[in-house]
Order: sequence, then C-alpha cells, then structure tokens
Amino acid sequence: MNHDALILGNKDTIFKFDLEKLIQASMDQTNCDPIWSTFTRANPLGIAILRQERALQPNIIFMVLCLEEGNYLTLFNSETGKILKEKCITDMVHKPCGVAFTDENDLIVTETSYGRDKIVILSICGSIEEWKVKTVIGKSGDQDGEFKCPVSVVYDRASRNIIVSDMFRIQVFTKDGVFVKSFNDDLKNMESELCLPTGMCLNELTGELFVCEHGNNAVHIFV
Repeated sequence: MNHDALILGNKDTIFKFDLEKLIQASMDQTNCDPIWSTFTRANPLGIAILRQERALQPNIIFMVLCLEEGNYLTLFNSETGKILKEKCITDMVHKPCGVAFTDENDLIVTETSYGRDKIVILSICGSIEEWKVKTVIGKSGDQDGEFKCPVSVVYDRASRNIIVSDMFRIQVFTKDGVFVKSFNDDLKNMESELCLPTGMCLNELTGELFVCEHGNNAVHIFV
C-alpha cells in the first residue's frame, strides 16, 4: 500500500494510522495503535491535507474545529501530529464543516448554518496562516446550485470540479462555482435512496465516488 495512512477525527482527538496495519488488525480482530494522536479540545469536523511542493517537507493537515469562542482552522504537521497554528475563521465562515483543497491550493469550506448554507472558497493571503474569501457558491434553498445542508466536499482534480453532499443529493460545480449537475433530486423524501449523505471520498485512480449516507446507514459508490 506504499505506506498509505488514514487520518481521522473522533470526539476530541485526531489520529493517524498505518492503513495496512489497521486493515490487518481489523481482519485479526485486534487493536492497532496509531502512529500519533493529538488532543483537539472538541470534535474534529472536516479534514484536508495540503501537499507540500518540496518532497522533504511534511504535508500539512487542516482541520475544522468549532468551539464556543469561535470557529478555527487548526494546522498539524502530518508526520508528528504537532499543532502548528490555529486560525479563527468565524468572520469568513459562520459554521464550517467540510473542507477540501483545489489544485491551486484554495481551501473549499462548506457552511451549514441555518439560512446561510453555502460554499466558501478561501485563498492563501501571503502565508498558510492567513486566508481571505475568494468565492462564495450558492445559498440556502432546494433549487439547482442551492443547499439545504452541505456537509462534505471533495475536489476532483481530473475534471477540476467541486463535489458537495447536500440534504438528499450530491451536487457538482466547476471550480468557479458554475452548477454542472446533481445526483438524486428527491429532496423531500426521508426514505430517499440518498438520504442525508455525509462523508465522501474520491478514488483519484478510478474516478469512483464513495458516499457515506447517514439516513439509511449505507455506502454508495458512483462511477
């Protein structure tokens, strides 16, 4: 597996696991110790990785953290789990959730605040510690290009499209925010085939989109 690792958040901690060892431990029904774990003060939400251009530099993990005093982007060293920086983004995103990076290292953030559902794209302003709003996509609503609860987001580097999980559907946009298409438009049916999709993952080798669906406790694969 070429030293693949799995990074995930649970309760108030973020973990990094050796993926091969984790799968083997699951098959053996044994425990697997993480490579590292870091206390985060609250439940981690979206997690994205900023790939460094220089091979010897560790990648940087970006994690959304919502606290009573504000909403933060927390930056971690991917090799050690050390917290590098916390940046308050409440003035730019009221209630952030999912995050993903574009091929230009802009940060896509979903906002799930009632009546303010949208996608905010942030760009680096001088350094990775400073960000500004570049683009806002959509608004609250159930029409094409509007959102009810955009929880998760992934960026397709092949098509250069943004893929967003909404209340009962998956919506696709260009990097500039133009609506392309959606999957499953039964927006008011709680027994919908795609009900409350949350986590998503894109297989960049095959183009398969994996969607974790909370409503029916299922995983869907789109090709």
